[in-house]
Amino acid sequence: MPPKRKRNATMISPSRGRGFRKPPPAQRQKKPRQNDLVNIMEETRDEGQPSFSQEPQEIRPTFGLPEDLGNFENSDFSLESNMSDFIPVPEVSCFDNVGQCIPLKLKQKIWGGQFIDLSLLLKSAKDIHDSLGGQGEIKIQDGKVCIVKSNSGSYLTIEKWTNAFMIYTSVMLEKYRSRAQEFLKYMRDIRLAASRSQGWFKYDEQYRLRKANNPESSWGIINQEFWLLYIAGQGACESQTSSNNAKPFSGKGVVSAVTQYCYHFNQGKKCNFFPRCRYRHNCRRCGVGQIQTVSADSRPLANTTAPEHLGHLRSEANKLIQGSLSANTNKAYTGALSNFKKFLSHYGIVQIFPVPIDHLLHFIAHLSIAGTAYRTAILYISALSYIHKIRGIQDNTQSFIVKKALQGLHRSRGVTADPRTPLTLSILQLVVSALPSVCRSPYEAVLFSTLFSCAYYGLLRVSEVLNIQKAHISLSNFKVSILIPRSKTDQFGNTTTLHISKQPNSLTCPVHWILKFLRLRPDNAPSFFFIHIDKKGVTRYQFNFLLQKAIQFHSIQGHFRPHSFRIGRATDLAKQGVPDSEIKVLGRWDSKAFQNYIRL
Repeated sequence: MPPKRKRNATMISPSRGRGFRKPPPAQRQKKPRQNDLVNIMEETRDEGQPSFSQEPQEIRPTFGLPEDLGNFENSDFSLESNMSDFIPVPEVSCFDNVGQCIPLKLKQKIWGGQFIDLSLLLKSAKDIHDSLGGQGEIKIQDGKVCIVKSNSGSYLTIEKWTNAFMIYTSVMLEKYRSRAQEFLKYMRDIRLAASRSQGWFKYDEQYRLRKANNPESSWGIINQEFWLLYIAGQGACESQTSSNNAKPFSGKGVVSAVTQYCYHFNQGKKCNFFPRCRYRHNCRRCGVGQIQTVSADSRPLANTTAPEHLGHLRSEANKLIQGSLSANTNKAYTGALSNFKKFLSHYGIVQIFPVPIDHLLHFIAHLSIAGTAYRTAILYISALSYIHKIRGIQDNTQSFIVKKALQGLHRSRGVTADPRTPLTLSILQLVVSALPSVCRSPYEAVLFSTLFSCAYYGLLRVSEVLNIQKAHISLSNFKVSILIPRSKTDQFGNTTTLHISKQPNSLTCPVHWILKFLRLRPDNAPSFFFIHIDKKGVTRYQFNFLLQKAIQFHSIQGHFRPHSFRIGRATDLAKQGVPDSEIKVLGRWDSKAFQNYIRL
């Protein structure tokens, strides 16, 4: 047989195509195993093959990820940049401060007044860091690997919202300590809104969005527009079903809250399903109503009165509250509030209620520099205190440091003497004798002679003497009786009757002047006794103006005011030896203040 020819490596086999010769065993490379370290020495390489470093390299599996994700050294998945993934979550301790885990970046947003999602404050430090850093989770969608950022927004129940807002308040108080009452007031408002309507979360959301545009505004003032829209009005329940509003609940298995009102309750009829009725037993117009009660035998009782709008009740309540103050006190408080607003405007301070303690101290310092009397400063602070109490907010005027500032003002001013001069009987005679010369007509001279003599002998305040009505006077030849229905020390109208005897000197005798004035007084006049010829009542300004004219007519020196009649009569009685107890009764004083009126 002819010898066999050796097969050339380039020869083509009919069945297998081009042949392939395996390299010798010495030249074969072992297949690297996963996660093994292989030292690859630099040898002769073909053109186009990458060069290898002599340093050992770690072969990491990429699991089919893209090249940029598989390269750990150049990606965001390096060990160094993801150490937070391996940091354990610290346990919350009862000794920790509220909001201790809140990072500084989020605190700066809160201090800056920016809007934040309150649900962030209930998460752990790692979750807050991931939410602020924009990190997400790796997910495969449509065959592609992508990073999906988790949605941090979620609906909070009122209990969780309260916990979150307490953390928010703690962070704010680290920088704004004087605004604590504002946050407590806002928390109370939201919890009250949650008890009335399911629209409380929309109110909170819109309120804080509006607050971000004006961070200096007070948290304690209710936004009436949002309250009417989401809490008190029909929008309170419509906001839950409207398609263009955010859904308050998310996830499966969550039952939405009932937002409809019971028809029978609103019609004043008996609800057979109460107290397990699925609908709300409240007025559908204002959100408030009388809740039906259950009797002892557990049978529901019908609401016997149909609900009606509460607007007229609110107006009546406001009328009663306003009537709790006298006209003079209301006028004084209005002037005090006006002065406080001028102070804020002068120094560029934003008006905030409750007024912070710093603002109150600065206001008292301003009054001290302006030379305001101590009693006037007390009046201003009392007016601010009344406003706080009537609004139901924290009254910072009662704080220890504010009281000490007022006490320091009192000490710096010392005891100031009353500058008003007593108008004694001798001066009264001069005043009455000058009235025919300073008045425009004889009628006016008789009118003010009667006024001045009654004010002196009756120890009457100007507000008392000008409000005397004709029916309050009973007259005889020897005395006159005047009924005082209400006074400064008798705010509830217990009434007091004054008996003034006839005086020997007709120039100042009130009985003589009342009889003379009755003959000149117009008929069918109004109920007020002291009126002009045109049937209009005498004002406080006219009383003081004619008094000053008569004093100037005789060039009498002194600081005379309408209260000088009361001071002068108390001084004359003391000079005549009348006991202090009797002077106190005649002047209707309920304290020892009358002693300041006696000038011996």
